[in-house]
Amino acid sequence: MQLSDMEVEVYPREDAQTRLVNIKYIEDYTVVDTYIGKAENCPEELYPTKLRNPYSIAEHGRDSAIEQFAAYFYHRYITDEEFRETVHKCQGNVLGGWNYPSKCHGEIIIDLLLQIDSSSNGTEVLAYINEELAKLDVQLLDIEGLKYQEEAMERIEEII
Repeated sequence: MQLSDMEVEVYPREDAQTRLVNIKYIEDYTVVDTYIGKAENCPEELYPTKLRNPYSIAEHGRDSAIEQFAAYFYHRYITDEEFRETVHKCQGNVLGGWNYPSKCHGEIIIDLLLQIDSSSNGTEVLAYINEELAKLDVQLLDIEGLKYQEEAMERIEEII
């Protein structure tokens, strides 16, 4: 069975190279290449990855958990080469989690991968990340999130 055979919402669109789906709405987990949810919720057919959101929606609320993840994700992408490689390996994959079409951390991952695809060089990608970091709602970030945001923006400034 293929993803196109299923009646499921896909982000950003059905014909995109890299896509996000909510696995609770799919019948066959084999269509998912990369699981991005929590390890304890991972179906047997899939494997946990480093791309889960460590910020609980139950604890932080959806908007705050997503903003926190964005700061964490971009910081980690810039400062951790192994993590960056993990993200790049998602190119062309179907990512599966539990929240989409509700606001989801997978959209941040997909949007960065789309930016990487459309950029001619790493400087454009860093400029995109810097813009995304600057747009974060600091009211929704805790001290750790603010630290990630600040450190990532400083690191980008050093690089470009």
